[in-house]
Amino acid sequence: MKHYFAHYGFNQSYGIAKELAKADENGKTEPTKHLASLVFIAFTYESAINHIGELTFPSWKEHFEKLSPEAKLTLLSDKSGEVLDFGCRPFQSFNTIFKVRNALAHPKVSELEVSEEHLDEPDKWPQPKWKSMAKNLKLTDAIADLDAIILRLENSLGIHLPPRLILAAHVAR
Repeated sequence: MKHYFAHYGFNQSYGIAKELAKADENGKTEPTKHLASLVFIAFTYESAINHIGELTFPSWKEHFEKLSPEAKLTLLSDKSGEVLDFGCRPFQSFNTIFKVRNALAHPKVSELEVSEEHLDEPDKWPQPKWKSMAKNLKLTDAIADLDAIILRLENSLGIHLPPRLILAAHVAR
């Protein structure tokens, strides 16, 4: 007899994001850990949204999995009756996280003008927009927004993900 286990990748990436974000409560997260946490928050969003999508639409993998995270969230929100407003929390950080994630995953060369007086002072050089977006996003807020969005989807669709500490579970087939 075969046994099957479901691995909940969204809980794995959620745990990593939370662990990396711990120092952010004091505003002392190293820039690399801050970025890594944002990327793991993006992984959590995408994985959880895909799982909710599979539970909501039988043809999710076939037709919807290749959509952008924003399109997936919009589709699920339309189905649930949830109203999205990407201009305010909790949805505002969703867009910021994916802009940062996309900039890191698909880097582009950007030419930024540096004044002559600052040529020898790299810390005063202009930065790409994604860097300031990432720096200005407080990790504790981003994780709270993630929790709020997923909970709203769960409640409005009548679907409940396993508790965050469950990484895998035996499933019947």
